[in-house]
Amino acid sequence: MARDIVLEFCHAIRAARGTRDLDIGVEVAGWEKFQRLSEGLLTTGKFNPTREPQAFQAGAFRVDIVPFGGISKGEGRISWPPEHEVSMSTMGFEEAYESAMILRLSEQPVLDVKVPTIPGLALMKIISWRNRYPERPKDAEDLLFLMDHYAEAGNEERLYEKEDEILQTEDFDLTMAGIRLLGRDLAATANDKTGAAVASILKNEIGDQDQYRLVTDMIKSARIFDEFNGTLEKLKRLVRGFNEGFHKKGIRTTQPKPRNSFLEICPRKGIRHGYHLVFLISPLGSNQGIRPFKKKRKKWSEDTRGITLFLQNRFLSTAFCLTVMRRNAIFRRME
Repeated sequence: MARDIVLEFCHAIRAARGTRDLDIGVEVAGWEKFQRLSEGLLTTGKFNPTREPQAFQAGAFRVDIVPFGGISKGEGRISWPPEHEVSMSTMGFEEAYESAMILRLSEQPVLDVKVPTIPGLALMKIISWRNRYPERPKDAEDLLFLMDHYAEAGNEERLYEKEDEILQTEDFDLTMAGIRLLGRDLAATANDKTGAAVASILKNEIGDQDQYRLVTDMIKSARIFDEFNGTLEKLKRLVRGFNEGFHKKGIRTTQPKPRNSFLEICPRKGIRHGYHLVFLISPLGSNQGIRPFKKKRKKWSEDTRGITLFLQNRFLSTAFCLTVMRRNAIFRRME
């Protein structure tokens, strides 16, 4: 969903692949709060449990809800009680959350939701692909799509005016320059631990070897019209940019303060309508403490009684809605 919001609605770049999966990261302090969220979803009658503790079935759609934050105790991994036999990595979730954009769904009542940026989304795609290989080739496909379109996703002016040395060294190839810029932004988004892990994953995928697993998965789908050598070169550009950014920032003990971009839903102006935008909100149903948009920016304030969500993957139908904005709306970026 985050991919489609950022690319399609903000930059008119339509994704090549649809999905019937919705992945949601939920920042919670402990398992008790996550259990309350799960029970709240089930009581709506629109969600059914599955054999996997993080997964729900909502009609024809699968919804994965993964807790992160205090619940992982700083280890970047969670395991479900009481047996703790099922474990899952949450590496990259904190960074994606901290660097996320704020999406405004409604003014009355005020309803803001955090959505990962392209670098934050790419960070999670890389980690998810590696941790669940060979089960998630679609993560590699999505990563290639993000790479191919990063320049045109609001970064062309930046490349010409602020990062022109990248453009020059890439012979003014916007696609390659954009991929390298994405690598730098990935490094700026990741903390030291996550950055080291991502650097290791990427390095292993571009060295001389018999099987280039990430590149193979990137071009596996018939919807991606690319060839092996070209895709390998693109991945090398991503790695080069990542190394440049990661080494440039040096050792960092604290996460940099994110620069939030604000999006709001506006009345329809005759363009980009026909979609249902669906977001799952805390079962407590309280949005108090989430600030309204004002001309003078203030710090983001979370609802301490609720659970903050950030969203990933594609749109669902209204059958699963706890909160819905219908198709008479478009996105407008608020700076």
